[in-house]
Amino acid sequence: MRHRHTAVTLIAGAALLAAGCSQSGATNAETAAAPTVTATQHQLTAQDDAFLSQVDPFWLAGDRGTLIRTATVMCDQLRSGGTKDDLYRAVRGKGHDHEGDDLVNTAIKNYCPQYQ
Repeated sequence: MRHRHTAVTLIAGAALLAAGCSQSGATNAETAAAPTVTATQHQLTAQDDAFLSQVDPFWLAGDRGTLIRTATVMCDQLRSGGTKDDLYRAVRGKGHDHEGDDLVNTAIKNYCPQYQ
């Protein structure tokens, strides 16, 4: 049951990111249906800065706190027995194949490199 909950959280996070980065014209306030981690709630670390500087610019249009939280949830999923393929499928399912693969790979590189 824990794996399913984490997968749902990951998919929800990816959906929020995709919605925040879409060309629909909606604002982040309109698309953010769930609580997010903002810069005021989360002091950026050198690790966060490295991740943000390496991730595909597509993702930077959304809330950076949500982006960082999504990356850490991906690593939590791997630690709980998930696979990189699970992560790829979750993000690709939102219609962002190349950008999704980049997000997964950059998250792993910066937050849980043992899974590269």
